[in-house]
Amino acid sequence: MNWLSFLIGMIVGGGIVYYFWRSKAQKTGKTERMLRQRLADAESETHDLTTQLDGLNRQEEKLAACQAELQKKTKDLQQVTEQLSTAEIQIRSLRDQLTVAETNVETQTKHLSTAEIQIRSLRDQLTVAETNAETQTKQLSTAEAQIQTLREQLVVARTQSEAASEEPLPIMEKEAGTAVQPDDLTKIEGVGPKVAQVLNESGILTFAQLAQTDVNRLRTILQDAGSRFRMIEPESWPEQAELAANGDWSALTKLQDELDGGKYRR
Repeated sequence: MNWLSFLIGMIVGGGIVYYFWRSKAQKTGKTERMLRQRLADAESETHDLTTQLDGLNRQEEKLAACQAELQKKTKDLQQVTEQLSTAEIQIRSLRDQLTVAETNVETQTKHLSTAEIQIRSLRDQLTVAETNAETQTKQLSTAEAQIQTLREQLVVARTQSEAASEEPLPIMEKEAGTAVQPDDLTKIEGVGPKVAQVLNESGILTFAQLAQTDVNRLRTILQDAGSRFRMIEPESWPEQAELAANGDWSALTKLQDELDGGKYRR
């Protein structure tokens, strides 16, 4: 009886223990499943957060790159602004210069118009002057021809006067009424065309006449002819003229080789 009671007690106690163990096991399994679910949820959330964090990191990198690019663009904008400011200053300066240039052009245009009027006036005056000069040239040519004719008449008159008052020179002996033929006095060294003309106007036409003319009289003739003739020295002319009058051209050439512009070498 006691044994049976013990056995029944054991069975009843085991059942109670089993009931409590099973209840606890069921509770523990449920709790474990809940924890595992929470862990899975936490891992999923952690993965999501990690993904978001990676996205945020990438966004921060992009943001940093954007900030760097923004700083660069800001610096570039500042440089462009400075360049624009400089360009505006240059534009204002160029506009001022253009205004001055336009004013100068306007002034010069007015001056040019005035100058053109003056040029036309001067051209008209030049045309008149050229016409007058042409007329005066013709008149001068006529006057020079008349002067030359008068000089020739004067030479002839003086020659005739000297022939009438003086005994003819042997070399000049000619028939009565025959005109004297002038020699080329420029063959005398120191006598040029103008000097020969002065001598002719003074009645000296031939080598013989020049040979017999006193040196002092020759100096006086040159002095009276004007300042351009006063520096000419005629001291060798009579000697040269005498050789020419005698036709001794070789002796004349030799003498002239020893002269310096018609002057004796000292």
